[in-house]
Formats: sequence, structure tokens, C-alpha cells
Amino acid sequence: MGLYNKDLKMSNRYLFRADAAPHIGIGDLVSLIKLSEYLDGEKYFLIKDYEASKKLVKSYNLSYEIVTENEVEFINNFIKQKSINTAIFEITETTLIKYKNIQAKNLVCINFDGIVPDNFDFIINWNSITQKYKQKSLVGFDYAIIDKKFFDINKENPKEILIALGGADEFDFTYKIVKFLLENNINNLNVIVGAGYNGKVFELLTPKVNVTNMADEYKNAKIAITAGGLSSTEAVASKTPAILIATYKHQIDRCKFYDEKGVAKYLGYRTFDDKLLEYIKGFEISDFKIQTQKVVNEISKLG
Repeated sequence: MGLYNKDLKMSNRYLFRADAAPHIGIGDLVSLIKLSEYLDGEKYFLIKDYEASKKLVKSYNLSYEIVTENEVEFINNFIKQKSINTAIFEITETTLIKYKNIQAKNLVCINFDGIVPDNFDFIINWNSITQKYKQKSLVGFDYAIIDKKFFDINKENPKEILIALGGADEFDFTYKIVKFLLENNINNLNVIVGAGYNGKVFELLTPKVNVTNMADEYKNAKIAITAGGLSSTEAVASKTPAILIATYKHQIDRCKFYDEKGVAKYLGYRTFDDKLLEYIKGFEISDFKIQTQKVVNEISKLG
């Protein structure tokens, strides 16, 4: 069902709704930011009043507004005011049932729990290979949305160990892993933390903070140590051998899948051990293709 402002000339107008915070990570918002870079048209971001969300959208110079407490009414009014063609949601803080009364010409969601109200038209789930939906969908780990730069990285004698445990890293595995490696005299580290990071790694070294071009960081990475969220998919797309830790339960299947496909080594759920020292010496990886462009093509067809 469409809600349109007749005073505005029709064109591709996209609304993106996601958040970033220590308790949910930044992957939801980052993936929609990266998706927006593939799409032509006017783009608007709606976020909650979280510091990590605001820092992130500002770092990309994006147009955004803060949703009010009566969020559904706010979004529907925004859709009408801006004549939004397609509204795209990636919400993991709550279920999408909250948004069952959103009215837009096209409703798209990135969903991982299988709970999607009937008003959504198209679903992407890159955290499963078995989930079934009534609506049109793309399901599989290869449908993750990542920066297009990761598909064209040239490596020349990479030497660094890249450590990127997600933008928020709620359980501070950045600190734990860096401390462990330094204690084992491993110093060739490139450590990156995000906008939502509040951990202790600053006591050990000076990391790079809120890097907006992660693809460049992979050019000199011989190994990547990442969480099982968006950063793991970036490592796979960049053809960098990845060592993975699942920091949330919904990341476990993805980590195991990449391990089984021969593109990563999975250390476990919120844990790591001395195998890390073995894996950072390097290992051969197989070929695996991330199909972000297919996701983009399907959304573009919605009109």
C-alpha cells in the first residue's frame, strides 16, 4: 500500500531503518549504509537516538533523522512526506512484528529470525541456508551486503594480522586477543575498533578508530581475526584467510559455514584458545563468492 506526497516528483526514494549500539553491534546499520551506496536515487536514514548510530551516519555524511517513541507513526508520516518508494529495514533489537503496520509501496527487510509480517515484500537472509519465507526472498550466506571495494583488492606480500572484532565489540575480544598475541611476542598487528567500542585495548596500543574504508585495511592483511558478523564476510570477500569468533549466537552458523567452505577457521562461541597461534601462521583458502550484486539487482527491480 503506497503513501505518497503528490507535490513531490516521483523518483527512486529509499528509506533505510537500522541502528547501532554496543548491545546489538553496528553491523545492521553498516550493511544498510553499504547497500545504499549501490542504489541510485534519494536516500534517507532513520535511526534511534543511540550515540553509535549517530557517530556512524555522521562519519558517512548521511542524511538522517531520529525516530520518535511512536516509531511506526513517525515512519509512515516520513514515507508520505518524502514519497518513499522502497523502505528497507534491518532490525535485530526486536522482531519485525513491531513494523506490521508500516505502509510503503515496497517493503524490504534483512531478517535472521524468520519472523516477518505479511506487509514485507522482499526478504534477504544471509545468516541461514534453510530458512523459508512466504514472500520473495534470497536466503544464504553468500547474499551478505558488503562494500563493493572488497571485490577488487590487490594484495602484494601482505604482512599484517588484521584484528577487527566488530564495531561495538560488547565483550571486548579486541582487548583479550591483542593482549594474548602481545604476550606471545606477536606484534605485526593492525587493530581496528568501531564507533561503538568502549573497551580496554587503548591500554595496550593505539588502534584505528571508526575506519570508513575497511577494504584498504585488507590490502596488507595476511590474516584477519574477526567476529562472525559483517567483518567475517568482508574478510571472505577480500580473499583473506579469516579466524572467526562468534560473539552472538546468530553468528555461529555463519562461522561454521565459512569454516566448512575452507575460507576460515572457527575458534568458537565467545572463546578462543592456543589454536589461534597456529592459525595466524597462515592457511590456504578455497574460493567462495559473495553475491551482494544479486541482492542489489533484485531491490532495484522493485521500482
